[in-house]
Amino acid sequence: MTFPTLKKYKIIRKVCKKYCFTLFEATDRQTDEKVYLKILDEKLRTERSHAYSFLKSARLAGVLDHDSIARIFHYGKEREHFIMASEFYRLKPLNLFIHENFPLTFNRVLDVVVQISRVLRHAHLRGVVHGLLNPSSIFLGADE
Repeated sequence: MTFPTLKKYKIIRKVCKKYCFTLFEATDRQTDEKVYLKILDEKLRTERSHAYSFLKSARLAGVLDHDSIARIFHYGKEREHFIMASEFYRLKPLNLFIHENFPLTFNRVLDVVVQISRVLRHAHLRGVVHGLLNPSSIFLGADE
């Protein structure tokens, strides 16, 4: 599989394909730090409104400072690609966690809902609303 060639980042592997972007594991060529790199789909990058929305979401996410929200390190256009680099975590999507641990205890469900609520409150108080919140877009870290 061929990956986009970027000046600032070296792509290691494709993580997943989402609705309007592909998520890659990459390294910053200057710092050698691992990052998650979102790249706007090729079909959408030519339409100005999609590129604008993608970069706007990166800018908005960049104002969030919460332990449970991945930090945005960099976003913009590199060569013909619109990109967003964020903090790298070893994560598991909530839908997979539920599938692997079903049935969950009431206390476990309550704990997850409270954690999600705290993150959403933080974002909403800063004027940021998640556009597509579902169990595949919520991730649990090693400490869950």
